[in-house]
Amino acid sequence: MSELWELNTMERRYSIPPSTISEPRLVPPPRPPGGPTSASAKLDLHAWSIYRQNLNSDFTDSALGSQEKTTLPYGNFQLRESTVHTILNNPRYGPKSELGSNMFTYLKFGLPRVFPPTLAGRDGSSGYDSSDDGGAAAAATTAGVRRREEEASPIGLGDRYTRSKSNPDLVAARDWNPLTSPRDSKTKPPDGTAYRDPPMLNDKLFPRDNPWPEDGGIEVKGPHLQVRGVVYETRGSGGPTHLLDGISLEARGGEVLAVMATNESEGSCLLDVLANRHARWNGRLRGDFILNGNHTKPSKVASRSAYVQQDVNFCPDMSVRQTLLLHTFFRSSGDLSRVRDVKARINGLINDLGLEQVRHTRVKDLTLSERRRLNVACHLLLETDVVLLDQPTRGMDIFDTFFLVEYLRQWACRGRIVILTIQPPTYEIFTMISRVALISTGRLMYFGRRREMLPYFAFIEYPCPAYKNPSDYYLDLVTLDDLSAEAMLESSQRVEMLAETFRRRQEALSDPGPPGPLPPKVHKENLCLQLLGLWIRAMIYQFPYNMVHWLAMTVVAGMMSVVVGAVYWDVRSAPVQHQDNVNNRAAFHYVMVGLALWPILLMAVSEVWRDKPALARDVDDGLYSRAIYISTKICYSFIAAGGTFLAYILPAYMMAGFPSADQFYYYLGYMILYLYAIRAIAIAAICVFDSRHTAAMATGFVMTLALLGAGFTIHPLDLSAWTWPTLWWSPARWVLHEVNRYEFDSTNEFLCDRNPVLQDSLSAIQRKAPCGVVTGNQALRYMGLPETNLPDIFYPAIFILVAYLCGQIVTIIAFVASKKPNRTKKYRIE
Repeated sequence: MSELWELNTMERRYSIPPSTISEPRLVPPPRPPGGPTSASAKLDLHAWSIYRQNLNSDFTDSALGSQEKTTLPYGNFQLRESTVHTILNNPRYGPKSELGSNMFTYLKFGLPRVFPPTLAGRDGSSGYDSSDDGGAAAAATTAGVRRREEEASPIGLGDRYTRSKSNPDLVAARDWNPLTSPRDSKTKPPDGTAYRDPPMLNDKLFPRDNPWPEDGGIEVKGPHLQVRGVVYETRGSGGPTHLLDGISLEARGGEVLAVMATNESEGSCLLDVLANRHARWNGRLRGDFILNGNHTKPSKVASRSAYVQQDVNFCPDMSVRQTLLLHTFFRSSGDLSRVRDVKARINGLINDLGLEQVRHTRVKDLTLSERRRLNVACHLLLETDVVLLDQPTRGMDIFDTFFLVEYLRQWACRGRIVILTIQPPTYEIFTMISRVALISTGRLMYFGRRREMLPYFAFIEYPCPAYKNPSDYYLDLVTLDDLSAEAMLESSQRVEMLAETFRRRQEALSDPGPPGPLPPKVHKENLCLQLLGLWIRAMIYQFPYNMVHWLAMTVVAGMMSVVVGAVYWDVRSAPVQHQDNVNNRAAFHYVMVGLALWPILLMAVSEVWRDKPALARDVDDGLYSRAIYISTKICYSFIAAGGTFLAYILPAYMMAGFPSADQFYYYLGYMILYLYAIRAIAIAAICVFDSRHTAAMATGFVMTLALLGAGFTIHPLDLSAWTWPTLWWSPARWVLHEVNRYEFDSTNEFLCDRNPVLQDSLSAIQRKAPCGVVTGNQALRYMGLPETNLPDIFYPAIFILVAYLCGQIVTIIAFVASKKPNRTKKYRIE
């Protein structure tokens, strides 16, 4: 292998920003013997920056398709092998994760990134620079680097060329059955750092599909999807709005179709239509959908497709592997030959998508890039012939975007159709795409092969200027400019002209041919297995974090109970009761019923609110229904809530006094039933409202009305006519009615020896103030409990139970009726 060489940089002066070549202030780890010194490390980083400038110049020639190569800014400048090792092993500028272990790719896309000296750990990305200058050369590699990688890899020159060029037009030259897995083709530099090849599918776990033959025996390569004249409009107060207007496009197996739209909602709307997720109540859809020569409905296309949406709000307490296992439990491929060895395929996707290091990490602790790749993995497990992805690279840096799009390109080369919406990519990523659909104001500005896009616009006198990224330039060209009225008029006329030009010049879609077999449907589990899956998630996959949440709520309940017990210490256990204890004993029950339980209710509201994003994501993805989830949630949280209620009731009751066992059991039964009813009302509030603050206010309003009729703050006889109905529906009223009745019924006499002595002004006779409350029945009449207007003949427990059932019914209705906002409803064309 010929050695890499490098021009002497000491004889030239270069204008490189000092921040890109300055030595890190952190003390680097010990270097191997003979390693570079501090001064040589600066020169190596300096040389890397020069090398990148030459690549950028070469990228410009490739992007413009120029036949004549311009002179490189720094001549035939290349890197020595020792310089490459220094860059890759630098503690600050080197790769930060497994995705950057390929030397050639990192040298092309990685740039020196300066971190603060105090920053430690992961920085929220994969550890690669995202400040690329807008493109990369498709063929700017040195002969020495290429020979070195060829010697280290058994894949072969043809395969290496295909993958490094990322050219979808060369997929036919791809050898899909290599003798040695590319995952084994690793080479180690002298310092022991392992290099990894660019993303590569595991051919054993994800083999290429066999083409399906037609009736005549003619072999057809993979699935074929066509969309003809699709029009989707919504009706609003301003009249009908066309979100999609005459969209016609197609894709075959092995192709990647990229949808670039001036408004994100336009591309999302197209995928929503293909996945049958569009709004139906106020929308109207027209057009033809042809799959493998069969005229079908969007519902049939959706049932045979995997739709990767933007929502990545997975259950936060599950690991990456558990999330994938749960998805395969709820849904799987309809083709039995594709669902064998599920765990091996899960492990294969984890390795292929760079999630090996976070396999057992909570989803809550993943970066956005890792959650995006996890979302893609969950749907690739379905092994569908059509994969739809809505902005799968949103929020990723350039290196992770390159990695994921390259992986999707290789997935499509298995004979699958990949359709994704994407923001304008760099030129290197742009070359991975087979077909491009450019949409503005709901109409096609261009659809066709990627390599024909530049010639088409050049033919209609809109060539891409020099030093411009074609995808950026043409998307800006078809975007409405609303900065001023003149700019809006000019841009709208230009967009109208481009749309009309393409409508006249668009080539007819290919002949779909005779109908062939449809791809297998996605298999969804039945109702019982969905219930089982939710139980497994709650009891096994979320352990021990679910236990931690429950213990936190139980500890708070116990602390509040101890505080109340300390305030009303021993007010009920004295052998002889005084009449001044009547109010204290009634106040103890009132505080337990209406005041001290507020922290428990707020924590219950927060728990449901925390689970709502993951629930909305799973339901919108079709894993299970809302009714199944809330029914399961009520069942498995019933026992846990009972344990929390016991921690709330027992300490306070014991500290305030323990009159008798019969009274305790009676009190315990009514209080637990009441707490279940109030908790159901609070959960119903958070189900009705999206904001937990609004739900807390609504719960407080209901509780205030209920406590007004409880007979403690306001006497029942003093209630006005409009508040009197609270005596009937208030669960607080009924529980206080019963616990106070059992509290005072057994008291035959209250002592009043502490009453003051009063002197008659006329007779000068001193008399002791009369006892107002002498017996327990008098205490009940004092509190207005035996009021004849109240239905004492009915059991109050029935009213409390009705309140609990009403809360649960409202919860279920609110969960089932609530829908995730549809993006197509919010978008309107100006």
